[in-house]
Amino acid sequence: MEENIGGVERRKSIRFSKEITLRFVIFDSFASDERKEDLRPREGKISNISAGGVRISTSDLDEKDLEALRSNRARLALRFSLEEKSCDINATAQVKWMVKANTEEGKSKFVIGLEFLDISSEDRNRIVQFIISQRFPSLH
Repeated sequence: MEENIGGVERRKSIRFSKEITLRFVIFDSFASDERKEDLRPREGKISNISAGGVRISTSDLDEKDLEALRSNRARLALRFSLEEKSCDINATAQVKWMVKANTEEGKSKFVIGLEFLDISSEDRNRIVQFIISQRFPSLH
C-alpha cells in the first residue's frame, strides 16, 4: 500500500517508474471454470513496478469490469515484458486501490494499484534485477 507518513517511505518494495505495455484478464476468484472461458483480454500501461506489485492505467474497462474490480473477489491475470526482447512475466494480482481520471480526449481512464498474489520466484527476481539495473546502472 502506498503511504508516506512524516516523510518516511512505508512501501515494502522499491519501485521504478517506467511505462510498460500490459495485457490482462479480469476474473472472479470464485467463478466456475465455465464462466472463466468468457473472459476478454484487456490492455493497459504499467506506470511503476516493484517486486510486490504494479500501478497500471487503462481505458479498456466497461461497467461490468468496474463492478468486478470494486469487489474483493476480483483478480487480474497479468502478462507483460520488462524489456523488448525479454520473456513475459505472468502474475495474478488483486486491486488495492483505484481512481478514475480523464484523458485529454475526455475518455475515462482508471489508475489502479495492484498487489501480486501469485508470481513465480523467478519472475519476482527478474523484476528486482530489472529495478536495480535501471535505478543503479553503475552496479551492472
